[in-house]
Amino acid sequence: MSYRRYWMRTKLRVCLIAMICCGATTVHAASVSFTTPGAHSWQVPAGVTTIDVVATGAGGGGGYGAAGGNGGVVTVTNLPVTPGQTLSLFVGGGGGARANEAGGGGGSTNIDAGTANQVIAGGGGGGGGGGGGNGGNTTDGNGQAGGNGSGSATGGGGGGGGIGGAAGVNDPSRTCSVAAGTGGNGGPGAQGGFDDGGPGAAAGLGSGAGAGGQGGTGASCAGGSGGGGYGGGGGGGSAPSDAGGGGGGSVGPAGLSVYSVATNGGAQGVNSGGNGSIQISYTSPVAAVSAIPTLSEWGVYILSVLLVILGLPQVRRRILP
Repeated sequence: MSYRRYWMRTKLRVCLIAMICCGATTVHAASVSFTTPGAHSWQVPAGVTTIDVVATGAGGGGGYGAAGGNGGVVTVTNLPVTPGQTLSLFVGGGGGARANEAGGGGGSTNIDAGTANQVIAGGGGGGGGGGGGNGGNTTDGNGQAGGNGSGSATGGGGGGGGIGGAAGVNDPSRTCSVAAGTGGNGGPGAQGGFDDGGPGAAAGLGSGAGAGGQGGTGASCAGGSGGGGYGGGGGGGSAPSDAGGGGGGSVGPAGLSVYSVATNGGAQGVNSGGNGSIQISYTSPVAAVSAIPTLSEWGVYILSVLLVILGLPQVRRRILP
């Protein structure tokens, strides 16, 4: 074998060993987050077959009488995906606050809603509003005079009292029950005389101004219940006269999902709820490209020994006759 051919083979072997020592591939961990309310999309990178997801629903807005409810949180581990697949995402917006009424509910956050592996984190309910006032009073007329008595008969009855006060008027944004006031009492009639009896006494005044109906209360207006599914977001806090709405339901793939509650509900008063979010984590088998390959300390040592072993026969051949 010629020296040139031997040396070329030796260099080829050394290069192959160096590649093995450097390593051909490495794993690469990465994550991506979505925090802006609205629709988004994300394409699964090459080589990725599972992802970890944390979806958080938006918080409900604070109301006049109570804080908004917190959004639901769905944590999914090893969610199956296909490389190149495009996931449809939606981040829920926080519920708006109202100065004198109940706060708005938070929007739900979802990933591929309507599919077999859908992930939905429910939004929190809005906080309760303030109480309604009592209904107003109505001014009533007096009772009419009793009729004349006839022979051997009793005197006519007193006139009826005025009607009760009108029912209280609900706030335009409420649908609570109201009740009418009680009517006034008429005055009693006088006893009629014998034979040609005299006229009965005039009726007394009715107890006219009946109280108006009381405005609707919390007992008449219960808060809405939470939506279906697992781990719904927390309901809005109840005010004395108007309970908050319930949180929306959450759902995720069975056996892969863990449910909890966020802390993003708006405080009592004019405070909006926090927005939802989506965080996706994954591990990619694609190696990161390095500008200059490097060897470990042991790799350098092994490579040096191999160079000596492979070059020694040629050195001996040149030195020895």
